[in-house]
Amino acid sequence: MGFSGGGLYSTLYEMSTLAHAFLDRTLLPESTLFGWMKPNSFTSTLQTVVGMPWEIYRAWDLTPKYPQIHDIYSKGGSSFSYSCKLSFFDQYGTAVLIMTAGDALSRGIIFDTVVSVLVPMLEEETRAQAQKNYAKWFETPSTSNSSWSGTGSWNASTNWNASTHSNSTDYVRLKISLDKGPGLLLHNLTRGNYDIVAALPEIYQTTFADFLAQPIVFNGPQRLYPTEIRTTETDKTGRKVIKEDWRIKFAPVFDTKRWNGTDLPGRGQTSDECSTWLDSDWIHYGGQPMERVVFVKDAASGEVIGAELPWLRANLKVSQ
Repeated sequence: MGFSGGGLYSTLYEMSTLAHAFLDRTLLPESTLFGWMKPNSFTSTLQTVVGMPWEIYRAWDLTPKYPQIHDIYSKGGSSFSYSCKLSFFDQYGTAVLIMTAGDALSRGIIFDTVVSVLVPMLEEETRAQAQKNYAKWFETPSTSNSSWSGTGSWNASTNWNASTHSNSTDYVRLKISLDKGPGLLLHNLTRGNYDIVAALPEIYQTTFADFLAQPIVFNGPQRLYPTEIRTTETDKTGRKVIKEDWRIKFAPVFDTKRWNGTDLPGRGQTSDECSTWLDSDWIHYGGQPMERVVFVKDAASGEVIGAELPWLRANLKVSQ
């Protein structure tokens, strides 16, 4: 089978090799690849933007059970009666390659069918893996627990025992779970008797909300999203671990009552504008952004074995 388009010709094997190199980040340095995947221009529709060379389609209704946006990066081409389309679903680490002969319309029909069936399946599998790997309790380890050796600079007190000192401000507990929303859900975060999940909305409401031109209230769910930043290190036992950087983000909630103070027309016209991306690294504590969470994985097995909260100077292990 062959690939034709744009005056070029290639084979199924070559295009699959290219797709694998793209997805496993060996094609280009990751920073270069992410820069390459930015849109260059817009079209007359909200769903389609143009990259170099990408044809980017933003779909909203592919997973009705879990509403979210899916960005599909594609490059298609045709030559006489041959047609091809290579598409990347980068958030799932998946690519789809379709080659057809005959009417080019068949390529679109096949692609729509594949996407409508494949994406919901990928979403379910992604959630199953996230449930297994990330949806866990994490806690400050006892010093007597020899199964955990963190890689950070923070260490527990000499005679620390989590089971008997759960009220101490040195004792941190973190619970990650999943719901039907995007990303992971910050279900619980405490330090001693202090509820940090309850405190974070108040902190952001006081320090950040007044800078926004929208009546956003920070009392929605707190979610964790990956940043694609990973480092490989060696812990104190000589084991190689992978550290993944994630960020806590608030799901925005609008306080429409704040619009009642004006009679000007058009109130809420731009309320669907995303403003919460501006809060990245906004608030620091101890020289670290308060939304930063680092998951620690065993490099050999890929299993999540701990988490780090740099702003709390906390290295946590998975609770048994």
